[in-house]
Amino acid sequence: MPVDKSGWVVGKVLAAQAAARGTRPFLQFLDETPLSYAEADDAANRLANGLLRQQVAQGEHVAVMVPNSVVYCTIWFALSRLGAVQVCINTAYRGLFLSHVLANAAPRLMLVQAEYLPALADIEDEVPALQQVFVLGLGPGQRGPPFKRIRVSPFEELLEAPADPIRREVAYRDLGAIMYTSG
Repeated sequence: MPVDKSGWVVGKVLAAQAAARGTRPFLQFLDETPLSYAEADDAANRLANGLLRQQVAQGEHVAVMVPNSVVYCTIWFALSRLGAVQVCINTAYRGLFLSHVLANAAPRLMLVQAEYLPALADIEDEVPALQQVFVLGLGPGQRGPPFKRIRVSPFEELLEAPADPIRREVAYRDLGAIMYTSG
């Protein structure tokens, strides 16, 4: 008898666990505030809906250059809900390494920690597909380094979306992430 694998998708697993476990602790990094299953599900829906407002399509590559954190996991959950492909970028990449990944994967949109903006600004001319970056960790009134062409917005704008469930069918066979490694 065949096994039903339709629920074997990160976004669906999180939704099921949120329904079953609700306010029980789920996710915590070092000294960050822990998230419950329900809070993680809510955050993933908000971010996914914010990305939908940016017309992120199923199968679209979205670059992520964020250190390990609760927010990083939330980004993974949200992209999984959309069926978007997370392009994981090593936060140590600069110059040729960074431009190779971004030019090869050709994302239109990127989620990036503020401290990595100078490295991105240095290679802007080499990544023509990249149009928009949403930046985590920009303080009030901060803009980061100047960009010639790439639009820069605070990550928090994406979180202003509602936490409505995502109505996009994602299958366990769909590509979920691209990782560039040295071997």
